[in-house]
Amino acid sequence: MPNLNLRTKLKVGTGASLIHNDITDFPTSPQDGEMVMKNGILYVYSTIDGITTWFPLTNKKALYVHQQSTPSKKWTIDHNFNTQDFGYFVYDESHNLLTSNNIVLNDNTFVLVFHQELIGMVVVVANSEFDAPTLTSNSITTDAIVVAGTVEINSSGISLDNENILDTIQQAKDEAVQFSIIFNG
Repeated sequence: MPNLNLRTKLKVGTGASLIHNDITDFPTSPQDGEMVMKNGILYVYSTIDGITTWFPLTNKKALYVHQQSTPSKKWTIDHNFNTQDFGYFVYDESHNLLTSNNIVLNDNTFVLVFHQELIGMVVVVANSEFDAPTLTSNSITTDAIVVAGTVEINSSGISLDNENILDTIQQAKDEAVQFSIIFNG
């Protein structure tokens, strides 16, 4: 069994254990504090606010593995995550963890620079996009506003009849500022 190395303090309740292989079903009789990895998400069985259930501790991660089979001092990694917010782990051909300097070229590519030619692999880890369910309504009524039309709420934001509400509000603010400048000018 591999070692667990911690870079910070970890407090775990009595009887806690981690099922380290990716399981397909949650244990039917879990112990308080038990943790499982399911579909790339770490869960803990615990009681929070009087509710005892499985709670997710992480969100699912996107993973890209780059194999460097030609010895080189520079490895170019094309992860295609469209972000510069990612982590990576570099291993030599014996699977020893390495350190290197990196140069970010753009949101999809970075370069690792070593002191000598190496072969090995890089594992790049990034957050997966949050997948919010889409909610649709014909109207929303509050004390301050009444909206009629098709309202859609999803991970892209809030839209009314396929127009982003925040963009519409910003455009109205910009027009009001422009009108004020023209009127006062």
